[in-house]
Amino acid sequence: MALRGERVIAVISPRSSDGRETVGARTSDGPTRTGRVKSLPSQARFVTQVLAAEGFEILNFHAIAISFAGTPEDFERVFGVRPIRRIFPGGRGYQVDGFDIKPEDAHRLQTLPAIFQGFAGDLAIARPPRLIDDAGMSLRDVVANDCAVWSLPDEIAMATWADGAHAPVVTGQHVVVAQIGTGHFRHRFFSDRDYRVLPTLLGPGQQHPQRDDHGQSTGEAACLFSAAPDLKLRPIKGLLDPVGDLLIAIDSTPNPNLLINSWGYDAHQDGGNDLRHTDPNLYRYLKILDNVIAYAVARGVIVSALAPKAWKSFPACHPDVVAITPTSRGRPTRPVMGGPGVNGLYPEKQAPDLSWDAAKSVRGGLDLIGCTHPVQPGSVLAAPLSMELDGDQGFAWCDIDLAAAPLAAARLALLLEQHPGLSPQDIKDIVLETADALETRQADEPKPRIETPANDGNIRPKLARERSA
Repeated sequence: MALRGERVIAVISPRSSDGRETVGARTSDGPTRTGRVKSLPSQARFVTQVLAAEGFEILNFHAIAISFAGTPEDFERVFGVRPIRRIFPGGRGYQVDGFDIKPEDAHRLQTLPAIFQGFAGDLAIARPPRLIDDAGMSLRDVVANDCAVWSLPDEIAMATWADGAHAPVVTGQHVVVAQIGTGHFRHRFFSDRDYRVLPTLLGPGQQHPQRDDHGQSTGEAACLFSAAPDLKLRPIKGLLDPVGDLLIAIDSTPNPNLLINSWGYDAHQDGGNDLRHTDPNLYRYLKILDNVIAYAVARGVIVSALAPKAWKSFPACHPDVVAITPTSRGRPTRPVMGGPGVNGLYPEKQAPDLSWDAAKSVRGGLDLIGCTHPVQPGSVLAAPLSMELDGDQGFAWCDIDLAAAPLAAARLALLLEQHPGLSPQDIKDIVLETADALETRQADEPKPRIETPANDGNIRPKLARERSA
């Protein structure tokens, strides 16, 4: 139904078939595992029917969690909770309008109305996450006269594939990567290189699948293809409700092998018990998100997340998630995420699983502040320092650390091509065993000397595709 006034997005989890909530409480043994995912579609359908009868709009149906929307008045009438408007920091140059609840209303998130007949478990107002883009310099410090301009993803592709003797033998074929982020702009950069981009799916509350009004995900996708040119990318435009975004991605066709996420919640440094009291809505939302990650792992999907250098985040701290941290300019690799007792939600997760220095993936001698990547003209990152060439092309300045997470994720995609059928835990074990070796090999790999002109908008040769041909 059409909604009047403001729209609040929320998620609700059905109870499991044995009467428990689909997400159990934290214990000293760690987070809930995949064996707890026991909710039945019939219970989820009943909860959905109640929501629809009360005037809510169903945004995504799933047995794990249901995303829905309604007005603040609807929530107050049905749940006794009046959502309050709040602005959340979304990353550099980016804010997200959303809703929260008052602390005194927190108990109503668990004690749900009798109309659900005990089939509803957790309720949470959807919480937009923060983009993890704080690894590098301020874009405001870069001006066009500072340096020669060059394309970061093209440079990585040429450094990786131009010398056939040292190029990888795998290219990401038969691997589907789902990227949950700011969207994907159909830049000519991708089609002119024959990169395979599947249609963008919309997460709950999102519109305009052809747009990426921020630019981060489009730039990361270009860097991902530069190291794994034959994978298939499934963009998910989301971040208003990552629970719904993840469920949409996991069940999409073709089924993804890998999920990449460059966003997170600054939530775990005080410990789960404190978060339960300081931000009860976020606590319950992360409980549901935890169960969605368990569902992904049960489906054989590798979940990766970017771990920032300046703050601690969920889902990177989750034990089942491959946490990736950018390192650069010779700084120490594999920084510690938190010592014993610091990571209160998941004490056993002590450090990122994989770190990557994107500067080692390009030729030596390049001025590292001259990087650009493709974006939608007029997007947040494109303005005001973009080189807009025509109506469907735009390039924005970026820090070289932007490529760290896509390059590490590309390594995961190559592992998946080499070892089809391995479980997420098997792949993660390989990552943990070979992370240091990968970083050493990355530093030692010879870089071909290729003379390239400044990025004037001309499309570079399709190096990877020509090599495979």
